[in-house]
Amino acid sequence: MITTVVHGALVSGREPTGGKNQLTIDNTQGKLDALVVLGQPNWPNPICAYYIPKGESHTFDKMRPGVYDIYYILGKGWISSKKAFSQEIEVGKIDQPISLETKGYNTASSTAVVWDQKPYNDNSYVSEFDSVTVTLYPVLGGNIELIQINRDNFPKY
Repeated sequence: MITTVVHGALVSGREPTGGKNQLTIDNTQGKLDALVVLGQPNWPNPICAYYIPKGESHTFDKMRPGVYDIYYILGKGWISSKKAFSQEIEVGKIDQPISLETKGYNTASSTAVVWDQKPYNDNSYVSEFDSVTVTLYPVLGGNIELIQINRDNFPKY
């Protein structure tokens, strides 16, 4: 018996870079494989498409601050050469765009000069980054809604 292990893979585009926010697409409890397309509102081309098998998740860990749309196809029989499922079960998107923010601030409000001519700065700059998880399966008490869309409204990847 030959067993083939299929892992997630970048299907098209490039993974986001240049930021420190994290966006995790969780399909660990999903019953179907998923193709996820990440894009930005009112932008014609998606950033990337990523294949995530059932039982797995993927984290985009270098997301810039911004607003992102997430589309998905749940299906069976992933054909990597065609970048498509042999059987599409559900086509949809996340109901609302995901907003990622980066906030930075100083921990102290002033800089003092010490009399030995060396500048003394007791400030420390702190950055806070968002980390958001989107599940592709229902979660009790979850706050993200998956809505089905017409296949014609799915972005070209």
